Amino acid sequence: MKKLTPDEAMAVGTIAIAGTIIVGIAVCAAIGNAFGAAWGWIALGAFAAILATWLALGIIQGASDE
Repeated sequence: MKKLTPDEAMAVGTIAIAGTIIVGIAVCAAIGNAFGAAWGWIALGAFAAILATWLALGIIQGASDE
């Protein structure tokens, strides 16, 4: 596997994050429809917290690669 340039890595990361957000929102909407709106919002909050943690870890990881 070839090493990505910073620009390529940024593009891949952006696509991955966008895809994760879209899928996450879709899953949360499905949970909301299945179990009621409150559960959908709880799931969305949990998803947002996980995503924020993942992004923070990614930024830390990216900084440590320099």
